[in-house]
Amino acid sequence: MKIELVPITIDMYEGDVEVYDNSITLDPYVLVHVIAKAPHWSETVDGDVQLRRQKVREIKKAIAPVIKQNQQWLDLDTLQPPDAILKAVPDMINKLRAALNTVMIPGELEIDSMELIGSWPAYEAEPTELLDQYHQQHALHLAERLRDQKLDE
Repeated sequence: MKIELVPITIDMYEGDVEVYDNSITLDPYVLVHVIAKAPHWSETVDGDVQLRRQKVREIKKAIAPVIKQNQQWLDLDTLQPPDAILKAVPDMINKLRAALNTVMIPGELEIDSMELIGSWPAYEAEPTELLDQYHQQHALHLAERLRDQKLDE
């Protein structure tokens, strides 16, 4: 029986469970590497390995309470300071791992590792004159780029 490493991403704000995509940058995600024996995985037409749909549905259902519990402080517009968010991460990961383990099958489907990817608030500076000037400059630059793109259409 063939054994595969199946990377999945969990959107910690929306609760989506997807095949890992290394272009993820928005929202906080957890990358979970699952070791899976056949028939718990399949290949996409591109040759990527993914968990079977039924298992993905089971994972979504199992992690839903963890997502709901953490959704508010994981919102990128949260009012919580980043240091409070960082202190909450270990507990959230432990709860997520426990939820995932309810649908794992020892000897057939097991968690290998978990990593944080995407946007995780970690530090936010107090406003200064320099930061304000930069943000104003950046906003003007973005406005110019958008205007230029509309002219090209």
